[in-house]
Amino acid sequence: MSGPWNFEDVWFLEAVRWATFGPEGASLRDVIIGGDMINHAIFHPDEIERAVNRLTAAGLLSVRSDRFLLTPEAQGIVAQAPSGSQLERLEWLRGALPTASHEQSEVWRLDKRDWRYATTPVIGRLLSAVTKPFTRKRTTGWHRR
Repeated sequence: MSGPWNFEDVWFLEAVRWATFGPEGASLRDVIIGGDMINHAIFHPDEIERAVNRLTAAGLLSVRSDRFLLTPEAQGIVAQAPSGSQLERLEWLRGALPTASHEQSEVWRLDKRDWRYATTPVIGRLLSAVTKPFTRKRTTGWHRR
């Protein structure tokens, strides 16, 4: 079920790393916000389900209640990733993650209501930026109000 890794897999893994601030892991909302910061895009629910299932099958991610946690193996790999651009880091991770698969006892499913709740702050911010009217100032050109 795992490797070769898709871009969405390593993007999700890196978003979990960004969103984790303690031993309790990261919430879906924080992972989505982290994913937006990394890739300037919002995870589609199907991308999340596939990534979570592939990463957990490979022993790189665990899900406890509504929190995502990197396993010690994944923590060690992401700690070795080079600094630099996010694209370079994601491509490095894509090649560095192990391809060995573990049997998965159950498939993780994302409740679409949870996804809508988690994406509300990101989509709201995006919509307000896009719909904000333009005004013209005399000397400096076009500006947002």
